[in-house]
Amino acid sequence: MSQGDVRRFIALALWLCSILLVFACSSWRMHDVHARSEQILAQRVSVVAEELSSLPSIVGGNLDVTVARALVFAAMRDPELYAVKVAQGDSLLEGQRRGIHGALEPWDGVLNERTVQAIRPIESDSGPVGTVEVYLRVDQTLDFVHAANVQEMTRFLLSLFFSTGCYLLYLCSIGELATFSQSMRHLGQSLVGWINKFGAKPSQEPGNVSPQSDQGLAIDLEAARILQKAEVLNPNVTAVLFFHVFAHTPQILTRLVAEENTEALQHLVGLLEQAAPCVGAFALQKAAHAACQAIERGENLFCCEVEACILALENVLKALQSQR
Repeated sequence: MSQGDVRRFIALALWLCSILLVFACSSWRMHDVHARSEQILAQRVSVVAEELSSLPSIVGGNLDVTVARALVFAAMRDPELYAVKVAQGDSLLEGQRRGIHGALEPWDGVLNERTVQAIRPIESDSGPVGTVEVYLRVDQTLDFVHAANVQEMTRFLLSLFFSTGCYLLYLCSIGELATFSQSMRHLGQSLVGWINKFGAKPSQEPGNVSPQSDQGLAIDLEAARILQKAEVLNPNVTAVLFFHVFAHTPQILTRLVAEENTEALQHLVGLLEQAAPCVGAFALQKAAHAACQAIERGENLFCCEVEACILALENVLKALQSQR
């Protein structure tokens, strides 16, 4: 490895290390902020529930609808609270939650926002007399978490752009920016080729020919002429060439039939008739000859002959594909 290759490798390693380091720091801080915010919210809702559960014992320990209603409406003055519910056993004494526009609504057990819940028993001298449930709104109390996430994402993107700019400036200083660009293009082409090779290829419907069909038709016709002029070819090479040339011809023929383009139909079917003997497809040659005659006569039912030619061509293509 030359000294220039070592310098390029070190520069690339430094670029990767800087990106990974910034990404790790940003991810760690975002995770830490989320964990601390959840802990703060849990402690906060617990404190509020503890304070509310202690109020009835201060006023005498008699828990009824009047005391529960006063307790709930007093607590709901805090805009960060989403819902407060006071129950005695299985019966609900009072419960209020915030609606879509922030107005108080009777408790119905439906939570339309993200909340943190805390449940505390209401004690009296004779023991527990009820429970209070407090729901703290999460979305409005986590604004600082969203702000921290935006800051970390912005910091990561700026670091990425800065590191990449420094790396490209270094390549430009040693005169290898063009080589790097060419390598990136080759890498992109390799990735696209790998995806096309191993990825799922969408099938085309018979009447749905791609916008590049006209260009493909011209290429196929030129390749077909080469196939016709070949006098001595290896049979395997001839079969592969025939398969490549006429692989999309059934779809093209179907489209030409739908468009009633008789001139292009006659020309393409005539090429099929002349190229079919190269691979021993005499049934295809016969079907193509019948289709040519029907098109020349201008019969309205030439579609039947063309469909028979398409079917014969598809059978030949399947047979050639099985031999590959």
